[in-house]
Amino acid sequence: MESYKFILQHLEKLKNDFFLFLSENHKGILWHKPTLSLYTLDEQNTNFFRTILYNNLHQIRNTLSELLIGHPELENTIKELKMLLQKNVVSTKSVDRLALLISQECPLNCIYCYANGGTYEEGGLMDITVLERAINVFYRVYGTIRTIQLFGGEPLLNIKAIRRVIELLKEKVEKEEIASLPKISLETGLGVSKNKVEELVQLLEDNSLFEFEIVVSFDGPAKIQNLQRPFKNGNPSYEMVVENLNILKIVNQPKAIETTYTRKHSELGITHQYLKDFFTDKFGIKNVLIRPVMSKCRELLVESDQNLEDLKIVVESSLESDDKVKEYLGILLNSDPTEYYCGAGISSFAVSTSGYIYPCQLVVGDKRFAFGNIKNSFEEIVQKLKEMENRYRVLNSKANDELCKKCFLEYFCEGCVFKLYYLGESIDAAIPHDYCKQTKELVTQLFNKAIY
Repeated sequence: MESYKFILQHLEKLKNDFFLFLSENHKGILWHKPTLSLYTLDEQNTNFFRTILYNNLHQIRNTLSELLIGHPELENTIKELKMLLQKNVVSTKSVDRLALLISQECPLNCIYCYANGGTYEEGGLMDITVLERAINVFYRVYGTIRTIQLFGGEPLLNIKAIRRVIELLKEKVEKEEIASLPKISLETGLGVSKNKVEELVQLLEDNSLFEFEIVVSFDGPAKIQNLQRPFKNGNPSYEMVVENLNILKIVNQPKAIETTYTRKHSELGITHQYLKDFFTDKFGIKNVLIRPVMSKCRELLVESDQNLEDLKIVVESSLESDDKVKEYLGILLNSDPTEYYCGAGISSFAVSTSGYIYPCQLVVGDKRFAFGNIKNSFEEIVQKLKEMENRYRVLNSKANDELCKKCFLEYFCEGCVFKLYYLGESIDAAIPHDYCKQTKELVTQLFNKAIY
């Protein structure tokens, strides 16, 4: 009777947290969405979960008691359910990413740039006073910063600021103001003189205690790189980027290449796999992040998400190996569950060159999204950060989105909440649903393929 009462008392949460998938051969897979966990079920457990998840309360009352009495071994299942129901996705109060726009200048003229040529309609370099104030204030408010991202524009135009970030963090550790060093991430287009890159390399060599992550924005072979990422004077950038990238390899950088994939790639016959092979074969870099372009220019937009197209091939082809199925399942099962579609304004922040505080670099320059300035009093900054957090805990929450909260992938999906704003389809952060239907169908097929 105790198990019977437990099921009825927690029925709403059980139906919300668990999803049962049945394959064509009637094998069952149970998905626990708050932990992104997958369980294969025997016949008895499949029948049990079919009873409580597929039926209404009246039907459950009529069959559950008999089912529990006839199968006492289900008590072990009930015990596991009790433990799983205690697991919730809870966000910690710390900064996952603090983006410092140390340069709002850039020598490149990327055809898809959302930042007005890297200037965000302001321009300039961040001075040391603003930089120090930003780091000090965010540590004082949040205690922990996991990653400090040095962003632009082109951050290598402000080597002085990069050096000061390193010095300041070392001072804080020595004074025991912070317990450990954050990761320092830097995203660069490498469209600068090799002297700048050599200065960066020297900084990295002299400060080996830091975890540095250099990410190079690079769109592929010369024909696409020069088309999409030329210099502002019209000159090609490929040769300079290659030269500078090879200098970075002295210190085992970059850790990743980030490519903005557009219709121009497709028209030139450059696929995702071609890009991965190109960067691996030419530079020995396997970590290639291929992002579909976000642009108001329709001529640049790609028609579909290539990652989903790749998954479609795996789940629909009888020729694909079990290793491929396991690879995609691993991505799903090894991900950290997330309460928010994006941490913008909650655990992720951007500070402009002039000190304005934004939820994301995508909206830098639009003062409607500025929550004060780092030069304000500490009390004012704290109040503004609370206002920001309160707003985006609502707007970015998947539990507040009618489609997300009913979806078995609620705690898996992540993305850009300012995409719709940028495209003029929303006045603030919003969760996009472009590929929801296709993603759910493909993951369901992946589950079915995994249990054959």
